[in-house]
Amino acid sequence: MKNFLVLLGLVLGLNIYAQDSTLSVRTYVSSCGYFSNFIADIRATLSDETLADDSKVILLYGLGSSEKKTDWNVLGEVKTKKDSRQKRVAETSITLWQRGQAHHYDSIQFVWQISLSNGDNYYLKGNESLLGFYEAKFSSIHKSKCITSEANRPPFRKVPVYSVKR
Repeated sequence: MKNFLVLLGLVLGLNIYAQDSTLSVRTYVSSCGYFSNFIADIRATLSDETLADDSKVILLYGLGSSEKKTDWNVLGEVKTKKDSRQKRVAETSITLWQRGQAHHYDSIQFVWQISLSNGDNYYLKGNESLLGFYEAKFSSIHKSKCITSEANRPPFRKVPVYSVKR
């Protein structure tokens, strides 16, 4: 029994190490004028040592609003690129709030769609739930500073990613 538990721990540990999702965000106000937008630049990274080089990976996402208690709004998808460390990286910019909009978005929900060369597809979502997904919350966008040029954009910061079961 002890050997079984050790083996199970190794397998589960390897599985956790084999695939990992991280999210980095930078938020800012797109201009300093009256009609400013609050923007989030998103950098999502998938580390999965089991993926074949010819696998296609797409980030499928939606935005959530805690004040409206909604999720999976403003749907989008981003094809990933491989970085120098063989990780899959997706980058996009999202408008979290704009003047005249009734509410702002303060979270992102996402899954990874994996397409294999043999035509099979599957989704990485952080859990075995049929409708599960990853989620990350942004810090308050009201603390974002206005920028006057791309050089003034704040640095990316890593935010916690949670697995949500539905």
